[in-house]
Amino acid sequence: MNSQEKKKKGFTLIEALVAIFVIGAISSMMIVNWRKSENQYQIQRVAQEMAQNTRKVQDMALNGVKASGLASVPAFYGISFELLVSPVFYKICADTHPSSDPDNKCTGSDNWIEQISMENGVEIDSVYRLKTDETEEEDSIHIMFSVPDGFVFFGRADTIGALIRIKKTGTTCPSNTCRDIVIRSTGEVSIQ
Repeated sequence: MNSQEKKKKGFTLIEALVAIFVIGAISSMMIVNWRKSENQYQIQRVAQEMAQNTRKVQDMALNGVKASGLASVPAFYGISFELLVSPVFYKICADTHPSSDPDNKCTGSDNWIEQISMENGVEIDSVYRLKTDETEEEDSIHIMFSVPDGFVFFGRADTIGALIRIKKTGTTCPSNTCRDIVIRSTGEVSIQ
């Protein structure tokens, strides 16, 4: 009876190999899912940062602050997305034209306050002008906030908002590696 008890105490080679195989299969599935989650988290993080920077520009306009390097408080603060220049960064600017009618663009004569580079592996896929009855794809869009009331201007009277679509580099939209940042004429900034 002693010899039978000794045989029952261990694992057979087959049992050990099956256990190792099961652990290996579960681990490989977890790694694949972790990489997918990491890509989605990166896109969400960049979208949150872009929305936060848009709100920062809006706050600068509402507070009427003078950005460093400017001689006075500008008439408008803006955020500029230009795909033809680069899909991996966007700019914050101040429109220093002392006109009551803004040109609604961050142009070369305006003061660039900051250039924001997105994380490696993420880029702007497209920008859209939202109209009352349609959506129009553009090469660039400039979202301007008037000082000190924060009214939003998109460059055309029929525009009710802007949509900036970001994606994981090398992918196509729509997919789970894309996010839309929507800025409405009411000043609302949302991520979809």
